[in-house]
Amino acid sequence: MRFGEDIFLRMSVDFNKIKKYGFKKKGTKFLFSKNFMQDEFRAEISIDLKGKVSGRVIELETEEEYLPIHVESYIGAYVGSIREAYLAILKDVAEKCFREKEFISEQANRISEMIYNKYGEKSDNPFSKADHIAVFRYPDNQKWYGIVMNIKESLLSIGKKDDDSPDVEVLNLKIDTSKYDEIHKLKGVYPAYHMNHAQWISITLNESLKDEQIMDLIDVSRKFAINAGKARASNSDLVKSNWILPANPSYFDIEDAFNHFNEIDWKQSSKVKVGDIAYMYVGSPISAILYKCEITATDIPYEYSDKNINITHVMRIKRLKKYKANFCTFKKLNQLGINAVRGPRLATKEFLEYINQ
Repeated sequence: MRFGEDIFLRMSVDFNKIKKYGFKKKGTKFLFSKNFMQDEFRAEISIDLKGKVSGRVIELETEEEYLPIHVESYIGAYVGSIREAYLAILKDVAEKCFREKEFISEQANRISEMIYNKYGEKSDNPFSKADHIAVFRYPDNQKWYGIVMNIKESLLSIGKKDDDSPDVEVLNLKIDTSKYDEIHKLKGVYPAYHMNHAQWISITLNESLKDEQIMDLIDVSRKFAINAGKARASNSDLVKSNWILPANPSYFDIEDAFNHFNEIDWKQSSKVKVGDIAYMYVGSPISAILYKCEITATDIPYEYSDKNINITHVMRIKRLKKYKANFCTFKKLNQLGINAVRGPRLATKEFLEYINQ
């Protein structure tokens, strides 16, 4: 990779913006040039139809490419100033013509979107952003079920870093060990990098394996995370600690509240206790379960009264997860044995099995 092009690895081009910026289409590429260093050099930047960026620096006196900026061993003040000025041009293009992507590969970004659409869960970076490591975790216990890393491809095949091998984005997943041989025969599947080889795999996110196959493997890994370190409670005990609470948008905009705060105060139901789970049913026009929350405090003094409601105590609820509006609609609740949500009510076993699948 040439100097400065790594800026664009996790970015996606906006073709409308590059035209306004000054890029001109020539054949299958968009081209832009700019003189710098008091007209001693010219930056030439090219973007192809897939959004791949390449650039070079031309020395105007000779009209030849100035290659020292790409050679790390050249560390003089002069070449350093050229690198700095050229990099500033690239950064300006990135800022004004590109938007940040979550991952480098298109497949990684698609898989991330599929996980969010299915489970409402986004990745997070538990380390520094420079490590380029992102994890997917089950929100109830914070256990990881997927880890995306950008590594040298040689680390998968020979277990040793070869700087000349290409970079590849991989997804680490936990597997059903009874299917070890079957899974390891799949194209793009390797013994897990940096994880237990007996229980984890690494999948190259370079289209070797179809999205649907990867999602099937993610489902299995996520189930391990759900059950990790969790005692098997009886159905009756499980139901007793899970509530469905109504939220009327006409009285209170819970979506706006959770957009600004992770915890909010809520009218208290007399039977709830700290640690219970509350599923918030948002009424018409949404008419669906939108949030999974944990009750973090109860019996907080509060005084409010109007013609519709009288409140003397509130509880505090913490948002754990947001669901898609079409995931658990009122129609679906009916199918799960819940015919009305007019006030606080216990969840059903069928509801809990569906919502936590």
